[in-house]
Amino acid sequence: MNLLLGVALVLGLMIMIHEWGHFIVARFLGVRVDVFSIGFGPRLFGWKRGATDYRVSALPFGGYVRMAGQDLSEVDSNDVAPTGAPDELMSKPRWQRALISFAGPAVNLIFPILLLTALFVAVGLPYSSFYDLPVQVVALPADKVGQASPLQVGDKLLSINGIRNPTWEQAQKAFKQTAPGEPLKLEVDNAGTKRNVELTLTTGMTLERILGYPPLPPILDEVAPGTPAERSGLKEGDAIRAVDGQSIEYWGQFRERVSGSNGKAVKLDVQRKGQLIHADVSPQQGIAESGETTYQVGVAVLDPTSYRRVSFSDGVRDAFVMTGERI
Repeated sequence: MNLLLGVALVLGLMIMIHEWGHFIVARFLGVRVDVFSIGFGPRLFGWKRGATDYRVSALPFGGYVRMAGQDLSEVDSNDVAPTGAPDELMSKPRWQRALISFAGPAVNLIFPILLLTALFVAVGLPYSSFYDLPVQVVALPADKVGQASPLQVGDKLLSINGIRNPTWEQAQKAFKQTAPGEPLKLEVDNAGTKRNVELTLTTGMTLERILGYPPLPPILDEVAPGTPAERSGLKEGDAIRAVDGQSIEYWGQFRERVSGSNGKAVKLDVQRKGQLIHADVSPQQGIAESGETTYQVGVAVLDPTSYRRVSFSDGVRDAFVMTGERI
């Protein structure tokens, strides 16, 4: 129920922003706006300023703008048919009517950029604890047809697309800037042996499949209710030290032990508040973030995240990038 309410509120806000775009451009171009309504249905209350009735209506999701002289096909029982007055919509040149129509979706694009820019400048960008670390392969996902990594555990990344000694953050940016079908050029070192690797990205390939998992410690941030992890007694803050007797140093190693279990119970050594305890967990099939079917136990890793404030120009750039990634 809470999810549905949240979706309704977000959609309502998007519609309101959309209608505000129509409204502000219509007013700028001299079109009379008879009604600006928050919500639909019967009018509950409001006020009139100039020619516009600003109102709150009975169904508070979304809203609408009623402009003078709208096309007759859009006229409702409360509208007045166009009279040809100069402040009516249909009296304006076609290019102005086009601008008014375009203003709604344009504001829907501009608003998140402005909002994100303000957040990035005032609060900062989310910054994971491993972003500044050099890239070393500590654990790789199991091979997937057509997407097996050319790297090996222990490889240290010396360069990616010409960026020398990249951090995880720099490697992520270089990967995002490489489109499917383009080459990703890597130089790696393993125990003093250097080699160059070039691979062509394919649609759906992730950086995780190439460089492996980030070097996060295997500390639990969340244990989902009703999952194998909860049933086995695992708790938030637990640190996984071993799986079936094999030492675990990084979160990625734990994930691969679990996903490779094929549902067979695994024995965990867990450190909790300075004490070592043991737990048997039977992984169950689930869908990973990548969309793949795998075995899981229902836990999330602790990723200490801070916020790094940026300049206005960097905030605008990052807001454009983040908005573009979600379109």
